[in-house]
Amino acid sequence: MKDLNLEKYYMDDAYVIFTSGTTGEPKGVRITHDAAMNTIIDVNERYRIQETDVFLGLAKLSFDLSVYDIFGCFDIGGTLVLPESDKTNNSKYIYDLMLL
Repeated sequence: MKDLNLEKYYMDDAYVIFTSGTTGEPKGVRITHDAAMNTIIDVNERYRIQETDVFLGLAKLSFDLSVYDIFGCFDIGGTLVLPESDKTNNSKYIYDLMLL
């Protein structure tokens, strides 16, 4: 297997989030791979997330929190359950997903 030398990519941008801030104008904020992974590792350690845990991914994929839902789960080898997008407002459906 080829050594990818991933350390050189830690400070590269992973994604950009947009905020209106105080000006009301959209402003892009760059999030590096290092910053995203720092958050993921911190949350997983702080809350003792384990590979037996199951994540219910309710955050929309366009929302910053979905980065943790997906990669926080995969970082520890957990299970990610993604609800059908047209059923996220259906409390019975979400309840049933939580019982899986």
